[in-house]
Amino acid sequence: MALTGLQIFKLLPKTNCKKCGMPTCLAFAMQLAQKRAKLEDCPDVSEEAKKVLAAAATPPMHKVVFGSGDNQVQVGQETVMFRHEEKFYNPTVLAVTVSDKLTGEDLKKRIESVNSLQFERVGTRIAVNALAVTNDSGSATQFAQVCAKAKELSNLALILVSDFPEAMTAAVGKTADVVPLIAQATADTAEAMAKIAKENNCPLVAKADSIEALADLSDKIKAQGVED
Repeated sequence: MALTGLQIFKLLPKTNCKKCGMPTCLAFAMQLAQKRAKLEDCPDVSEEAKKVLAAAATPPMHKVVFGSGDNQVQVGQETVMFRHEEKFYNPTVLAVTVSDKLTGEDLKKRIESVNSLQFERVGTRIAVNALAVTNDSGSATQFAQVCAKAKELSNLALILVSDFPEAMTAAVGKTADVVPLIAQATADTAEAMAKIAKENNCPLVAKADSIEALADLSDKIKAQGVED
């Protein structure tokens, strides 16, 4: 969480040495709070203060990247929770689902239609960012085959959606090189899904019934070495 000018001032040397170019430490603190100055401008700030201020400056939303090449998608790393507070830097990701029950020409037409889907709104071109393949069949083999086909026919980032670790293992085995987003880990599958994500360097979606349960689940997944 961002600190106020007064909170930052308490962490500074309070010598008013003017080495930072400001007349007082309080003035410098106010500029830091408004992001108009850099902490490095103060040569006498303590290491402890640097750690506290660095932690406070860390965006509340962790950056997550999936996909590859020109169609790589980045979400998170926002500095505020609400847009009216400042601005959002990463646009909302738009994804369209493709069921793994589709086969042959039906599958090809679905993927091609998603690839070309775009429209203009208020002078801005809006297009799909990702293809979300859903494991509706419940079959690991079918899921893996459709995910591989999606990778072959589309350059969009991939989201692999399955509740079954076996199916996810098979699908990631076909698509790991394009860094898909794995969805999703629950309390029952967290350990297995986290293992898949870690071994393949893929980000992982966590799902729970409440914020509290989601926080606990996230901690459990992070404890297994998955940060994204």
